[in-house]
Order: sequence, then structure tokens, then C-alpha cells
Amino acid sequence: MSSKVKAVFCDIDGTLLGPGKKISKGVIDSVKKLDIPFILISGRLPDGVRPSNKILGVEDTFVSFGGGIVVKDGEMIYKNGLDKATALSVEEFAEGSGCAMNFYIDGVWYVTDKDHPMQVEEIKTIGLDPGLSSVSKAKETDIINKIMFCGYPEEILVLEEKLKKEFTGLKIVRSADTLLEVMPESNSKAYGLKLICESLGIGLNEAAAIGDNFNDLDMLQAVGYPFIMGNAPQELKDYGYEVVASNLEDGVSEALEKIEEEPL
Repeated sequence: MSSKVKAVFCDIDGTLLGPGKKISKGVIDSVKKLDIPFILISGRLPDGVRPSNKILGVEDTFVSFGGGIVVKDGEMIYKNGLDKATALSVEEFAEGSGCAMNFYIDGVWYVTDKDHPMQVEEIKTIGLDPGLSSVSKAKETDIINKIMFCGYPEEILVLEEKLKKEFTGLKIVRSADTLLEVMPESNSKAYGLKLICESLGIGLNEAAAIGDNFNDLDMLQAVGYPFIMGNAPQELKDYGYEVVASNLEDGVSEALEKIEEEPL
């Protein structure tokens, strides 16, 4: 292992998960060979991250909700989200968009529409059964960890444009062609990564990150060794980061092999 890299941070969907949206044996074997921390960093809720940690045999340390929750050795060290009034404004503005809205309170998953075909796929991917509800039913004191819209690519693009024009102070970013995330502007994978690096006593320049979409850009910009998946949008590849194979071709394993090579 290169002495220059002290930790590897990896996105899940579109990056870690391969064919059938599962972790391939090749990737599992590559991770188990590491002698440095391998840390998952995802837009998923905590219960959507932990099963992958168990499969990989790594510590209960991760970033979820795109930086809204940070867990180190099983303990939550950071939490941030939207207040009910803001979340309700987003929900009401998005009515009629054709997209299903997901939101999370204390790590519990709720959706406004379970029947949208893209929402059905998301539920299958995560492997959990969300509750059917709306933000209006939340308590006034509830903190909404994150909002996420599921829709067809054309619905997501239109909604993204409209939300960015209507709201300031929010981070509105696509995590896939069919997924649009809304969270506090201060939340980012980069900030979650920074907190974990600090707890490990390492610098950002000693960290590697692997991602595939726009919600990974801030963490790729933050680390010393960024890797872009082959299935990433061309716009991200144009940043000049090292491109590895797609998630269907064990791109994570390729990135880890490159990290092991000297020099980086």
C-alpha cells in the first residue's frame, strides 16, 4: 500500500455497487486486502449504509445523507438537516413536478408516493420499506435530515432548475439521473470526510476518494487522490481526475490497485 494514502472514501450507488446493484467479490477482496481505513460516504440513510459495511467487513464509520450525519466507530459525531418550515416549502413547491419526494427524520425514511416507477426502483435498491407520509405531518421540532426526489430524468432536470431559481441557501444536486437531493448548503460529503480525517489524525491530502456523480464532486475536490468512475457523466470526467473502470467492471478495485502502486 502506498505510504502516501492513509484512508479511502468511497461512494456506494453507481460506484461501489456493481451488477445487480451488489458488491462484487472482486471489490470485496480488494477492500479486505487494504491495511488502511475504507470508509463509505453516501447520500443513503444510515441503515442503507451499514449493510455494505458488514459485507465489506469494515468498521462502523461512515458518512450518510451526503454529509448530514457522520458516524465514527458507531457513534454519531455530527448531525445537521432542514427545519420543518423549509422542508414544507420545498414539498409544496415541488407539487405537480411528477416526482416522488423522499424525506428522512432521525434516520427514518418516508416517501410521498411509493408507486412512481423510479421510486419503486429506489426502494428495491435500498432494500428497506419507507413509511408513506408528508412533511406536513412532521413535528415542528423535527429536523429533516435530507429531501430527495425520485423521477424520470427529464422530470428531475426540470425540477432541479426550478428549485435552484426558487430557493437560496440550499444544496440542490443530482446524485443520479433519476435522483435529486436537497439539503442544507453546509452539508457536503467533503465536510463529513474532513471530520473523519481529523478523527483519524490524517490530512485531506492523504485521503483518496472514489465517486461517480455530481454529489461526489466536493469530496473529489477536497482530497489528495480523487478517482472518477467510468460510468460518471462526461462533465465530471472533464475535471481531469483519474478515470477508472465503471461500477459494472469493478472500477473500485482498479482504483485501489492504483493506490497500491508507487508512486502516486
